[in-house]
Formats: sequence, C-alpha cells, structure tokens
Amino acid sequence: MPYYADVVHQTTTRVRVKLRDKVRDPAFYERLKESVTGIPGAESVEVNPITGSILFKGRDLNAHHIAAALVEKSSLRFEAAPALHPVQRAVRPFVALSHKLREMTGGEVGLTEAGFLALLTIGVVQVLRGNITAPPWYTAFWYAFGVFSKALVEKYAAEPAPPTEEHPTIDQNAPSQMTFEPEPIQLEAESE
Repeated sequence: MPYYADVVHQTTTRVRVKLRDKVRDPAFYERLKESVTGIPGAESVEVNPITGSILFKGRDLNAHHIAAALVEKSSLRFEAAPALHPVQRAVRPFVALSHKLREMTGGEVGLTEAGFLALLTIGVVQVLRGNITAPPWYTAFWYAFGVFSKALVEKYAAEPAPPTEEHPTIDQNAPSQMTFEPEPIQLEAESE
C-alpha cells in the first residue's frame, strides 16, 4: 500500500519529507530509514514517528532527487513535485554563479568573496583618486565589511567539525567531569 508524502521544507543542506497518514508507528519508520539510507548526497537520515517526518541532512541536497529515490526505494508516493520557495528561485542564479567561481578558483573564491574583493577594491580606488567626498569610499568599505562578516558567519556557523583526538566532542547534556579546586592562598604572615 503506498503512503503519500510531501516535501515540506528544503534547503541545500536539509530536506524534510512529511507523511500524510502514517504516524506513530516506530517500526514502520525504522524500516523506512533503513531502506532510504544511502541516498546520494544525504549524509544522515532522521525519522520522527510522532510528527510523521523524515529529515535528510547533507550538502547540496536536491528535493527532486530525494523524492525520486524515496519513490524508488520505499512505498512513498508524491502527488506533486517539490515546489521551490520564491526566495530559492530568486537566488538560484547567484548560487550557480558562486559554484562556477569556486570551480574556476579551485574552491577558494565564491560569489561572496568576489563581492568582498570588488567592493574593497572600489573603496581603495576611490581613496587613491582623492574622491573622499561622501559616500562612495566608506560605503564601499562598509559593504565590503558586511559581506566579509556574513561570509565568516556562514562559514563557521555551518556544521560543527567532526571530533578528532585533539578535539573530542563534548556532550553538553552530560554532567561535567572537570572540577575546579582552587589552590590555597598563603598570606605572607602565614609563611613566616
């Protein structure tokens, strides 16, 4: 018997599929998870029987590919193709341009970094030309700083680095195993 599902959320790193009818059946969701593990691009699959959802996490995920793989590997069916959010449709050309820039530069420079360098260059040229009248040079510097800081936030806020021997993962829910015991302070009068 086919079960109907919809893609309810999608980004390049996450795709959430929600089943319409089949909820609160943990055994069904575990079987489903086992059958869809290994979908290209999906680094992890999480199921939630209570909400009736499947969450795919990875890099450069495509909801259409995931929906097609789900139809092929499971009893799930989709009545409509996953629709892109209007914002996703608007940024798609810029994402493609950023990928092309990264390919051309060996992964070093994307659209964000190129924008930062262009705005910074405009600001420097304006200062060197003596065009220090408001607002061009400092506006360019301000925008360059904004683009650069946004790139840093995106880069370092993505996903945490995998644990290594030098930097193991810390379980935030576990009770602390480190204790702090201050050394006794010796006053000068006591030491004599």
